[in-house]
Amino acid sequence: GDTATADAMATEVIGATEITNTEGRDFDGYMIPDATGTYHVGLHGISDPDTWRLYCYYIKIGAPTPTTAPGAVTSLTVVPDPKWDMKTTVKFTTPSNDMAGDPLSGTVDVDVYREGEKIGTLEGCAPGQEYTFADDNSAGTPMARPGNYEYTIVPRNGSGEGFIAKASNYVGP
Repeated sequence: GDTATADAMATEVIGATEITNTEGRDFDGYMIPDATGTYHVGLHGISDPDTWRLYCYYIKIGAPTPTTAPGAVTSLTVVPDPKWDMKTTVKFTTPSNDMAGDPLSGTVDVDVYREGEKIGTLEGCAPGQEYTFADDNSAGTPMARPGNYEYTIVPRNGSGEGFIAKASNYVGP
């Protein structure tokens, strides 16, 4: 909000979310202000009475990105290797619109991350088209053990990085 009061902080960036474990968890959200200015961010923990604590260890607030940066990819799926090898195919559709909802012009590059580490880029992608990225486990830190692996897809253009999208799946035998 524009002042440091609960009433002024009316823009919900991340909705009410039930947390059912004690492990760390990442949340991503975006806010596009209507006007230039100073804004205040608040965290609202909701729980039953006398139910321990909620810890927030790291908050990252990035530099403003022009709303002409790409929106998020859609139809994101992580498909494990059919032979149970430590490989995946990541499928997605590039955004058709920018962050403001207007049609994208030109191409976008798409960065692919596995467990937070960049493992590749698809360059010159047309908006609104389906693409695949084959993760053969040769880039970045190898997937050494079977388990759930999270992929983050970040489209970008000359205006900057767009909205991110995440998906995960079990990889291995």
